[in-house]
Amino acid sequence: MEPPLEVETNRQIAKLTKRELEALKLAAENPELDNDALAEVMSVTGQTYDNYMSRVYAKFGISQDKRKRFVATRLYEQHAQLNQPQIVVDQTPSEQIELVEPFNDLHGRFIDRIRTLYAGFAICLFVPILLQLLLWSEREGFLQDYSNIYALVPAVGGVLVYQRFRHAHVHFGVTRYGLANVALVSAGLLFWAAGGFIWVGLTVLGRDPFPSLADIGYTLGILLIGWGIKRMFALSFRDFIKRLPVLAVTAALAFAGLVATLLALRGWGLNHEKDPWKMFFDVFYPTADLGVLTMLSLVLSRVDYHSKLGQGVRYLFSGMAIYLLADTAFSVTTTLPEESCWHFYNGNLVDFLFMSAFCVLSLGMLRLPVAPEES
Repeated sequence: MEPPLEVETNRQIAKLTKRELEALKLAAENPELDNDALAEVMSVTGQTYDNYMSRVYAKFGISQDKRKRFVATRLYEQHAQLNQPQIVVDQTPSEQIELVEPFNDLHGRFIDRIRTLYAGFAICLFVPILLQLLLWSEREGFLQDYSNIYALVPAVGGVLVYQRFRHAHVHFGVTRYGLANVALVSAGLLFWAAGGFIWVGLTVLGRDPFPSLADIGYTLGILLIGWGIKRMFALSFRDFIKRLPVLAVTAALAFAGLVATLLALRGWGLNHEKDPWKMFFDVFYPTADLGVLTMLSLVLSRVDYHSKLGQGVRYLFSGMAIYLLADTAFSVTTTLPEESCWHFYNGNLVDFLFMSAFCVLSLGMLRLPVAPEES
């Protein structure tokens, strides 16, 4: 004997998460709008909205139906009619209450403690460099040689970030941004840390650490972080096209200013003893940072500034801005003559900026909501 229509419809609707239910509700109430227009209403990308609806169709078992949107919206309308008053979009499906609420509560307290411990750990590494900046004027010594041990900050951050989202994946069966995409960011942090450890080893051995094998880790680090952020927030080429004039002018001015500064310091030619590799990395690092910062600015423009998601993105944006400043300062100070008081040395203000950037970036990833229905 088949279950009554009301029971079967309720059972199908109860499978949906809050965001999937919201997407379906919008489709049912606005049949004249296409998915891109509905995505604008939800303040998400078209790809994200399509993903919500694809999961709705899969849970309803109508993925292969040519009229799947019509069938899904009819099911929603039947549910609304059979269950008066109409469903409230922000309620949690009954079968998920026992799982989601205790998990969010316990997981939230656990992550608060992890963030506190991580911040304390980073501060403990800040102290030696701060003391070195304030109390010592020497550019060589034990603290200088081992100052890049602050690479532990992105290393620990990368591990904590992945573990946090993996833990959510185990509980929910799905991760808010895709576990593989989060893994890209974590891998980026770990590769950058590997570059830092190579830098320490080369310094202790008395070899020049820039350019060197350490730059492989740094390069892979920023590329993986950027790729992961693009995939996490489902950024598409269309998102960039919408703001192309502003982005193009800003990027062109920043790039031209950077190249002009570096060439001016070189006497308007590739005259540095480490060129052309040094010139390549001097331009590449800040340019790649600017690209990631641009992506985060696009994400920041379409999220609720005061929401949990907005707070996490603000941390990521701030961390990337500090990272851009650090890479730019590194390119300039390593180009200056060694007799200059601003010439780069291990454990100076630039290293402090790098350490700060990765601390803020990691805390930003730890502040992002993990549950599919969190906002």
